Amino acid sequence: MATRWNRRRLVATFVVIGVISLLYLQHDSGALAPWDVPPSDIRPPGPPIPPTQEQPAPTPYVPGPPTPPPLAPPPSPPAQAASPPPVVSSGKFHWSTLKLHYPIAPEQIKPLPSASPEMLRAIPKIQYEFGAETAEAKRVRLERLAYVKANFTHAWTGYKTQAWLKDEVRPIKGGGVERFGGWAATLVDSLDTLWIMGLTSEFEEAVAAIDKIDFTTSTEEEVNVFETTIRYLGGFLAAYDLSGGKYPSLLQKAVELGDMLYVAFDTPNHVPIARWKYGEARKGVSQKASRMALVSEPGSLSMEFTRLSQLSGNAKYYDAVQRVMDLFADQQDRTFIPGLWPVTVNTEQGDFTGGSGFTIGGMADSLYEYLPKEHLMLGGASDQYRTMYLKALAAMDANLFFRPRTKSARPMLFPGDKTVGRNIVAAQVATDMETARQLVEGCLWGYENAPNGIMPEIMEVSPCPRAEAECVWSDKDWYGDVRRKSRLASTTKDKDGAVDVAAIVEAENLRPGIARYDDTRYILRPEAIESIFVLYRLTGEATLLDRAWAMFEAIVRTTTTPIAHAALKDCTQTDPRASMVDSMESFWLAETLKYFYLLYASPDLVSLDEYVLNTEAHPLRRPRARSYKQRTATNHRHPPAHSQPHATPTPPRWTRRDVFQWTLSPSAHLLTLFLHHAVILAAMALPLPPGITPAEVSFLCEMELVTVVPRQRLDPIHLLGGDTPPLRPPHRAVLPLWLALLLKRQRRASIVAPPWLHPSSLQELVRIETVGSSSSNNNNNNNNSGGTEDASMFAPPPPPPRRADGRGGAHAYGPTVSPPFLPSATADAPAGYLPYHWLELAEILLAHAPDDLPAPPGDVRGLLRDLAEARAAKVRQLAVAAAVASTGTSAHLASSSQLDSPPLVNLRGIGAMELAESRGLVTAVHNGVRRLGAAAEASRRDDDEAQLGDGSHRPGGQDYDDDDEDEDMGI
Repeated sequence: MATRWNRRRLVATFVVIGVISLLYLQHDSGALAPWDVPPSDIRPPGPPIPPTQEQPAPTPYVPGPPTPPPLAPPPSPPAQAASPPPVVSSGKFHWSTLKLHYPIAPEQIKPLPSASPEMLRAIPKIQYEFGAETAEAKRVRLERLAYVKANFTHAWTGYKTQAWLKDEVRPIKGGGVERFGGWAATLVDSLDTLWIMGLTSEFEEAVAAIDKIDFTTSTEEEVNVFETTIRYLGGFLAAYDLSGGKYPSLLQKAVELGDMLYVAFDTPNHVPIARWKYGEARKGVSQKASRMALVSEPGSLSMEFTRLSQLSGNAKYYDAVQRVMDLFADQQDRTFIPGLWPVTVNTEQGDFTGGSGFTIGGMADSLYEYLPKEHLMLGGASDQYRTMYLKALAAMDANLFFRPRTKSARPMLFPGDKTVGRNIVAAQVATDMETARQLVEGCLWGYENAPNGIMPEIMEVSPCPRAEAECVWSDKDWYGDVRRKSRLASTTKDKDGAVDVAAIVEAENLRPGIARYDDTRYILRPEAIESIFVLYRLTGEATLLDRAWAMFEAIVRTTTTPIAHAALKDCTQTDPRASMVDSMESFWLAETLKYFYLLYASPDLVSLDEYVLNTEAHPLRRPRARSYKQRTATNHRHPPAHSQPHATPTPPRWTRRDVFQWTLSPSAHLLTLFLHHAVILAAMALPLPPGITPAEVSFLCEMELVTVVPRQRLDPIHLLGGDTPPLRPPHRAVLPLWLALLLKRQRRASIVAPPWLHPSSLQELVRIETVGSSSSNNNNNNNNSGGTEDASMFAPPPPPPRRADGRGGAHAYGPTVSPPFLPSATADAPAGYLPYHWLELAEILLAHAPDDLPAPPGDVRGLLRDLAEARAAKVRQLAVAAAVASTGTSAHLASSSQLDSPPLVNLRGIGAMELAESRGLVTAVHNGVRRLGAAAEASRRDDDEAQLGDGSHRPGGQDYDDDDEDEDMGI
């Protein structure tokens, strides 16, 4: 989702008051409406008046400095904090009273690290020292600030009048929708934005409403622990920090929620459950983490839980996340790309090393974001998080950043994905700050080069060749990329039958440098403006203000509705407003508008020297030494203003080599972490090239055919792939899985589990995988007495099914049927075979149709886990066996000529998800052995030369030259 920072506080109360009084917080109770802010040439027309409200009387807008609000003193430091009394939402149950299955003994709870005053004083200032601004620059800035605030007020009013206490508002039709537990996600997510914009009366109204939120009930069967933590827990804590502890109910609600989320860590290895069936946990059912989770889900909880421990005085929350992060630290150097963690991890086993897909975009971004932020949250008392982040950033530079081929003369970088064995990197990076600038430039290019000034979710751009001199623009190369990537290439031809690239460019509204749009949505995301905000606060580059304003104008022009702001299904079409989607996620108010507001506000408002923002843009107060805060107060005795225009500051010349050889001063190290953070912020905002992820494999699985028992009559549905059969209860029918799931959710049908998913079939399959098929099949068909060879093979895939011919016979399916989607998961499929999508199909049925399974879901899940582990071990065994076989029988490793044709690895029977996860392993093992073999061959030749003396002939009279060696070494 997003990116931010983090911190806490251990300073005397009177010092905190002195510093917070310098913050520029607007504090007027009535917000300016969009139509109250002149002039029209600065911004587009504002959003229309919500139909449910009377138009307020316009008030004249007079530019001037915002009025700082009277802030309450901040809460006491953690050393003096006492845990507030629990708030029992329903009066009948509280999560803190639940008996845990795997409790942590009090003496084993990890205490919060204590930062000494010297450690705190060693942390340098992070923000740029802004100078004086001109009167004209101030006028423009304040007008923009007011207009951003007016748009926030417009959307907040729509939520308050149409969907109060609902998770989200429908910005087109009106009304509310529940997506995050039914706990008023937009309200909680927006608390700190209300305070930052000085909307005190609205803030207090929202704080009073949180008492109605009941965390003992939910509208969802599963709780997303990650989203609940960053949106709800982060929202409560940030509002409490910003308001100086004046509203104790915010901390009480945070403790109540923290106690609920703490139960998600009650697993055998204390790794939290990503998608948590908390209703079962409340009943006392034992639980364990899932076999597969996105790496960001267990890895992005540290900031909020640490801050909760600091404010409540209860170290159990910090202990819970620290145990998980210790696992990440222990396994960081054991992945396929040392320093990075794969996108998917096995949380049940606590194994974060097995996956082969790597990214710093969605699904992984916040893990890397939280490493430097947690370092600051702990006041620099632990080097663990700094060390982890420096390792990760080095791996990013070496593997994920690439330079796109564009018409722009500005240098820019894009982040990419990498699957082990496939590299898309095109350039190395010189300095941290230069990397940050170029990545932010990539964000801005994505908006400025877009058809309507808005960058879509996913688009494909072409990387430059590795040689910098070769990275020049060429229409021919761009057209070639479009021809290769476009989905219209097979249907768009000119009169000579060649692909008409110009027609494709026009039809898809492509801009130079963009080869294809893979996802044209815009869902009001904040990542791009967040990266610009951070870079601006670090460097003071005034040009960023105008370029960001063009982004804001484009966004509000195309997304504003009479109620709020709506997402877009296609932001690349000529009229993007025609593709509005009736959705406004809470991060529009919590993040996007907050970052735009902070960009044009005083730099002291939520200063990066005072707060660190979590991945949902919630500012958490960080600890500071008293002398540092006094020094800051002295330096900012007069309110700092923006410096526009001003000379572009010269960034420090810190190279990557300096950082990793630890030649900088301690202060420089900490500032470098923030430069690193600017890098990751920009990288996460950019579109990523597509790849086969576990989620995409699961999506493909939904084309599998399954059997349903309908509960209602339904006529055939006309689909592109053919008509569905008519549904006539109680007769069974075969449907695609996606349609069966839809009918299941609507309670119009039940799904018949395939025979291989029955416990008896799974037990037999586990036995076949672990012992060998010789005992289960006819022994005469097996030449191995012990079944050793069979034990190393996968259970065979199902035989091709046959289609009934209507006359009592059957014949094979024709060549038009794709093998992965043969009806091998229907009710009449063979029981002793696993279909191609067996793993993801089973996970989907467990998640969405557990009541249709032939046995308790826990039993089925346990058997599936045993089966998956046995087959995963075989993948590793096959990879090693192939490597050993390729070395031959000699004492030396195989020569490169032997390794050029390694023995085939028999993967017959492997599933789609298994193949996606193991492809990198097999490739990496083969490449590693090939390199070792080439090195051994070179060493042997050196020995031969030394024995002969002149090195001109090898034994046996065969000549060779240095080119042979270079070829073997892969040069």
